[in-house]
Amino acid sequence: MTDREVSTSQFGKFIYLDFWATWCGPCIKEFPRLKKLSEQYNKDKFEIIGIVGASKSDAIKKVIEKRGVNWRQIHSDKIVDKYQIREYPTTFLISPDGKIIGKNIRGEELEKRLAELIQ
Repeated sequence: MTDREVSTSQFGKFIYLDFWATWCGPCIKEFPRLKKLSEQYNKDKFEIIGIVGASKSDAIKKVIEKRGVNWRQIHSDKIVDKYQIREYPTTFLISPDGKIIGKNIRGEELEKRLAELIQ
């Protein structure tokens, strides 16, 4: 986990930004699916970045360990504010050229979309 900002335009691959908090049940419920997707797709083509807001560091570490979260996590209320996140979960799917191509897609819809986009 880090509190360092990243620029999605630097990646050149599909990025799934997952804004979540430790107290958000629907956020945590999605973790097994995200774990599966992070293992299914090549890191050169797809990456998940969790951005955790409104949560304490020790609580974040506990959730990450307990749930086996294996993708990058950034703890930053500053990023949450910058993206004007007002509710959790909020997600963005970003294309390799840095454009938002999906907002608040999760579950089977996300799986289907990724299968269409990433060959």
